[in-house]
Amino acid sequence: AGDAKAAQADYEEALKYLRREMWVDCEDEDLLTRAKACRIPASLNLALCCLRADPCEAFRALELCEEVLDAEPENAKATYRKGKALIELGELQEAEFELARACKLAPGDAAVRQDLQKLRQRARDEKRQEKKTFEGLFDRNPGFASEGRTEASAEAAPSGGGGGGGG
Repeated sequence: AGDAKAAQADYEEALKYLRREMWVDCEDEDLLTRAKACRIPASLNLALCCLRADPCEAFRALELCEEVLDAEPENAKATYRKGKALIELGELQEAEFELARACKLAPGDAAVRQDLQKLRQRARDEKRQEKKTFEGLFDRNPGFASEGRTEASAEAAPSGGGGGGGG
């Protein structure tokens, strides 16, 4: 865990120097291109460090992946890590969308396919558990509002007129 923290700190520092704001006065297109080329892998590596941190820093990882996807919308690694961050944040439907997209962007990546399958299985298991939890909840069983109770209270109700009070 100490090495991961150190790596995370190193990537944070590297990104500080690679941020766009640092390069606004630069007119050297080659240098700007190289800075951008370094910024994307540094952001993705930092996102991975955030996902592996204890406790997980999923929101920070999500922000980093979004920054990469702003620059490169078809970046498979950023899409995949965005999906992983969304899982950590409990946004399972959106995570499934991103992981499916990552599968299309990197069809040969077994880890992406495997994580998508795990997520879909998790969703099926949760649905099954939810169904089991609420099964029979609205069935009419003997109890407070059962038919037997209604008939008994109708027999016990006073008959003949009116509305309960003096008048």
